[in-house]
Amino acid sequence: MLISLYIENIILIEKLRLDLYSGLMAITGESGAGKSVILDSINIILGDRASQSILRTGTNKGLIVAEFDISDNIELINLLNEYGYEINNVLIIKKIINRDSASKIFINDIVSNVQFVRKITDNLIEIHGQMEQSEMFNPAKHIEILDRYSENGNLLKELKIKYGKYRDLLKSTEQMKNDLEIKQNKLQELKEMKNDLDKYDIKENEENELIDKRTGYLQNQKIQESISNISSMIDGTMWSKVSLGIEKFVTNYDQILTPEQQIKLNEKIEIIDNFSAEIEDLSNLFSSIENERFSNTNKIEKIEERVDQIKEIARKYRIPSSELFHFARDIENQIRETESLAIDVKNAEKELDLLLNGYFTTSKEITKRRQFFGEEISIRVITILQRIGMEKAFFKVEVDFNQERISENGSDNVKFMANFNPGMEIMPIEKIASGGEISRLMLALKEAISLKIKDCGVVIFDEIESGLSGKTCQMIAKELTLMSKNIQIIVITHNPYIAGHANNHFRIYKKQTNEVTTTYATNLTKEERIIEISSMISGDEKENSLNLAKEIMNKE
Repeated sequence: MLISLYIENIILIEKLRLDLYSGLMAITGESGAGKSVILDSINIILGDRASQSILRTGTNKGLIVAEFDISDNIELINLLNEYGYEINNVLIIKKIINRDSASKIFINDIVSNVQFVRKITDNLIEIHGQMEQSEMFNPAKHIEILDRYSENGNLLKELKIKYGKYRDLLKSTEQMKNDLEIKQNKLQELKEMKNDLDKYDIKENEENELIDKRTGYLQNQKIQESISNISSMIDGTMWSKVSLGIEKFVTNYDQILTPEQQIKLNEKIEIIDNFSAEIEDLSNLFSSIENERFSNTNKIEKIEERVDQIKEIARKYRIPSSELFHFARDIENQIRETESLAIDVKNAEKELDLLLNGYFTTSKEITKRRQFFGEEISIRVITILQRIGMEKAFFKVEVDFNQERISENGSDNVKFMANFNPGMEIMPIEKIASGGEISRLMLALKEAISLKIKDCGVVIFDEIESGLSGKTCQMIAKELTLMSKNIQIIVITHNPYIAGHANNHFRIYKKQTNEVTTTYATNLTKEERIIEISSMISGDEKENSLNLAKEIMNKE
């Protein structure tokens, strides 16, 4: 509820304060008195742009302050608290317009911004001008209006969570599928490369190790030559034959040898025999060394063949031979990653199906409620339209479930459809052009909603009577009175019947003092209201007009 509105230094207004009340309030006054300034000021508080041109002549700063009672709007209080604004049931929005600097907007004396103010005031005040396109005529708002009427808030919160999970997983799954497609395009080539590399079974650092072995074997060749020379020299010495020759000589010619000579020769034969045995042992030792260290004389050739093979493979894949092992492992990893990603995609798609089923379970429940309450509000709107002179009017809330439409608001397309003339096509209400019909439809819609939803904020009608007959205005006045029992209504009007039904009545007027014109507002007493309504009827205060004004007020 709008508690008060304060305006300072805006166009013709120097200082003006309206203390407002619940129920139906009328604002009247001659054209040009300043009623539109009040409406423009409210729009500025709601987030409209304010230019320096609206400042009162001779002033450098303008001020607009609106005070709201939001004690029943728990959702808004929570939102404001969430953004760091300490709210104790009262919301104060203040706009300062400076001539020489940027304008500023405040929420409870804390600097804010226009975008956030627009967000929080979206459902606080709704203004219906003579031909103004309100949220009622914004197709994108129809589903929101129906959900408020259907009280789908909790279900929509649940749906939003489910949709968020589905959307996030869908996004990541699509990315995984894109990645998988890229990887799978290379998978066959990778597998062929892996099969090729597997045939060679290249080990980590194998080439360097082979080169080190080859170097070692080359060094061993020199050792082999030395051992071979020694073995040859040993094998070339015929010590055993020398021993046998001497022994044979002693045996055959012992008659010519002295005993001493025979003894000495036998001693030498024994020495030679012993030495021969040592030489044989030495020969066997070198042979064993040679056999142990150089048993595989073709190892160098095999090493060189393997090194050449590794280099050939490296040239084939155009990489350094030292990187072949890691290259092969990288290919294996890519294949594993691709196969693992394919499994992840399948699992994600299964999870998506589960999430989507959960989403549609809630979404279809919301659809049923929208269809049910859509019929209910349609009947209420038609009933109200009939009461305000539109007996042949038809209104319908269309709720079309669309399986392909997945959003945080559900899978429905919601349209407000109407037909005010029998035989004509039923059309979306935003395509209906008649000002009088639009005004009454706005009233009927808002009243139907207010019968169900009590925290509908403030509704302002600007000359709702435009283009309507006196009889129709009387009907509208009665509906406004009924509607105001549930929500606060402010009507800016030139119609005496509508003004006469108000609980409170403000008269806007202007006075000129010392060639300076100023707009003022007065909260009229009952006697002042009779005079004002009489003037609205006939332009004077004749007895007939005064009596009719009293009659109108007595019927309020």
